[in-house]
Amino acid sequence: MTDRSRAGHAEIELKLRLRPADMRRLEDRLARIALRAAPGRRVRTTYYDTPDLRLHAAGLALRTRADGKARLISVKADRLQQGGLQTATEFEAPLGGRQPTPHAIADPGLRARVAAALAGARPAALFHTDVERRSFLVAGQHGVVDVALDRGRIRSGARSEPVCEAEFELVAGAPDAVFDVAAGLLRAMPAEPCQPSKADRGLALWREGRGLARPAGPGAVSFETAPAAAAHWLSACVHAVGVHLFQTLTDASPEGPHQLRVWLRRLRAAIWLFRPLIDRKVARDLASCARDMGRIVGPLRDADVLVGGLLVPAARAADPELAGALEAVHRRTRSRIRRELRAMGATATLLRMHRLAALGGWQRGGRRARDAAAGSSEALTAPRLARLWRSVRTMGDRLAGLSPEARHELRKAIKKLRYAIEITNPSDTQKRFVSALRKLQDALGALNDQAVLRSYAPDLGDPALTLRLERLVADLPGESRNRGDLAMGRACRHWQALVSLPLPWEAASPAPPPRLAAPNR
Repeated sequence: MTDRSRAGHAEIELKLRLRPADMRRLEDRLARIALRAAPGRRVRTTYYDTPDLRLHAAGLALRTRADGKARLISVKADRLQQGGLQTATEFEAPLGGRQPTPHAIADPGLRARVAAALAGARPAALFHTDVERRSFLVAGQHGVVDVALDRGRIRSGARSEPVCEAEFELVAGAPDAVFDVAAGLLRAMPAEPCQPSKADRGLALWREGRGLARPAGPGAVSFETAPAAAAHWLSACVHAVGVHLFQTLTDASPEGPHQLRVWLRRLRAAIWLFRPLIDRKVARDLASCARDMGRIVGPLRDADVLVGGLLVPAARAADPELAGALEAVHRRTRSRIRRELRAMGATATLLRMHRLAALGGWQRGGRRARDAAAGSSEALTAPRLARLWRSVRTMGDRLAGLSPEARHELRKAIKKLRYAIEITNPSDTQKRFVSALRKLQDALGALNDQAVLRSYAPDLGDPALTLRLERLVADLPGESRNRGDLAMGRACRHWQALVSLPLPWEAASPAPPPRLAAPNR
């Protein structure tokens, strides 16, 4: 590792959460390929701040660390997380006394910042981490990376959370090495970028122990330029995809596949919305990966809704055998989807997305892209939203006569429009329009669920069970013709409410110059 005792060290690292079994597999791979492997050691880190969190408010983290026999003082500053990659300035040196104080920090800039933030107050221990760490030095195509495997817990008083994560830190070379080494080692293993960090998680435990609410997430964000908006939303969407991909691969909760599909659609909406700024090949590849992943996970989402949420509860009391067969179908579907996600290299795909979000390389060159980048986000997005709305309006005005397939296409276009609007700067006009879009989307979703349910034909392995399933579906309350007519009536009313609202992008974009009348001929 780089010597950090004399000056602030620029730290570039990627932290990924793993399952314990996958951590063991990763450790075996590292033992075979590492340039150097350090023996396991216990690392205990205590985080300090004032009760009113002055250091945290100043973007600083003050720590003491017992690493093997060494006792160190550490300061982290200017931590920035972008696309899963964390960059920070870190100072570390031997600790002389029992408690950390500003005068123990040899770096003059960091020492002054810590002293100014404390303003004479004495920091106290808030929480600590206690992990068993193994470190490996690995050579990648673009540089050398230190891979640390941490197993243990974060503790604050009686509260604690487990830690099972791999940290890939750049030692020498280009930051690309961090992603190369991680993708090569993890292959098909489920892995989730660690946001929040151990420090953020420990602080949340400390807040809970004092009866304080966790701080609210960031509110609406406004951007002066279109590239800043594009960078933010690409990073936010990729991070959320990573969280819910890990959940889908490791957890049976239906929320994982549902939110994974939502954020894949949001990612595709962001790519479409900022397409004039994004390199054509990058945009094509990102959208294709998001679409392929969404198609793979779609059947699991349908099984979660239809089987787990509807058919099994309906069959459990009246036909336990059918309920058991449907539950087996649900489990097989989940296993198959996970195999397909691993086969497509979902984790490696996610890391490629994170690399683009963190390191750039997605920006389009050329005069048109430069002109688009020079303007505001609203100037770029308003014409694109208007074009999509024209397409939605053409289909929506014929809503009552659309086939189930055409209604499904309308619903997808409405989702795309809703997600794209949510990405733009918020306003009261926008919120009313998005709320109306959501109501219409839900009404069309109810119609789509009925159509999917009527065509749902899983392989139950027994014709008699298949016949009983058909009778169960026909007897469900939501399958009556009258129920379908009511849902269509709601959808039509929501459409009329939607088209009566002002279009939010027209208020956000400058009015075009008036057209001059053509001369008489």
